[in-house]
Amino acid sequence: MRVAELAALTGTTVRAVRYYHHLGLLPVPAQRAGWRDYDLSHVARLSRIRWLAQAGVPLEAVGRVLDGTAPPTGAEAGTGTDTGTDTGTDPGTSSSLSPEGACQGAVVDDLSTALARAREHLAEVTRQRGGEYPGP
Repeated sequence: MRVAELAALTGTTVRAVRYYHHLGLLPVPAQRAGWRDYDLSHVARLSRIRWLAQAGVPLEAVGRVLDGTAPPTGAEAGTGTDTGTDTGTDPGTSSSLSPEGACQGAVVDDLSTALARAREHLAEVTRQRGGEYPGP
């Protein structure tokens, strides 16, 4: 299918699809006869992107949530915040958090932040309508 069909199926715009390509959230499909040829995997991924974005997850975090990747932190990012010393040992034997654990932690943090924002928004809307939000 073409980009306009993909956008229509997922309730978005061609411009948004191209923006998600630019951010690296949505892979660019192969071309067939000079046109990008989208398939159902693109529909599924774009639907997930839209659902997470509408739920309040920042676009920077959407990729981490979908792919299970974490941003580099500490020494990996070159910030110098790693207080340990390099002992030349296998990183897998360290007592620090594993990359998988760090990834899960980053995703949980992203989703927790989005949930907190959604709750704050719900409380504000409820107050504006004259009711009281009972909270979580």
